[in-house]
This record gives sequence, C-alpha cells and structure tokens, in this order.
Amino acid sequence: IIKEIITSNPFPVPPSMVERSVEHYVHDLEHSSKRKFSEEEHDAIANSARDNMTYEIQKYLIMEAIGKLEGIDVSDDDLEAHFKKIADESGENVIKVKAYYEKNNLINGLREDLKFNKIRDFLINESKVTID
Repeated sequence: IIKEIITSNPFPVPPSMVERSVEHYVHDLEHSSKRKFSEEEHDAIANSARDNMTYEIQKYLIMEAIGKLEGIDVSDDDLEAHFKKIADESGENVIKVKAYYEKNNLINGLREDLKFNKIRDFLINESKVTID
C-alpha cells in the first residue's frame, strides 16, 4: 500500500536525510560485523543502500503524515496493554517487563513501533483494492 502511495505521489527526500540514514546503516553493519570497513567497502555498501534508504525515508514520512492526518497515536493505555501482552507471552511479571523497557530506554521506540502498526492496520482496513 505504501509503495503504491509513493509511486502515485513521488516526492524528493532531502539528500542530508538520505546520507544520514546511509551512514547509520553502514555504521550498524560495521558494529554487527565487529570490524571496520575499508573506504571501498564503505562506499560500495553505501551506494547499494542509498535507494532503499530513500524509500524507507519516504515510507516513514508518509506514515507520519497519515498518522497525523488521521489522529493516530499511542496512548499510555496502549503501552500498558502491550507490556501485559509481552508479560503474558513470556510468563514474566508485567512490572519487570516495563522496568526492562524503561531501564534500556526502549519506551520511545516501542511507542513509535506501536504507532506505525496502528497506521499500517488503518491503511489495510481502509484500502479499496481494484483490479484493472
């Protein structure tokens, strides 16, 4: 659905956003591989990732705009329900689950993930599919 929205409504992404995302991507790869890439490796990885990073930024910006337009957000009750779900699935105490997320500064990331899941669900539920 998002790909179709982007294709039907193309828009440029600021090059600085793309480059910042590409650099984060390469840095994350270096970190996970536990080695420093040569300049040639770095450039090859960056060049191969640039189009995907551009798409991911477009996707993020469109999802944000849809969420704002439709008033989709994540409440504290949504977070609590998610902590309860994790606790139920893992057999852990909900207080410990929440404490883990707080201790590791994961609340904002979780809130954003839940918001994008809500936006995705909204798009799926509101989509009208036509076959030409």
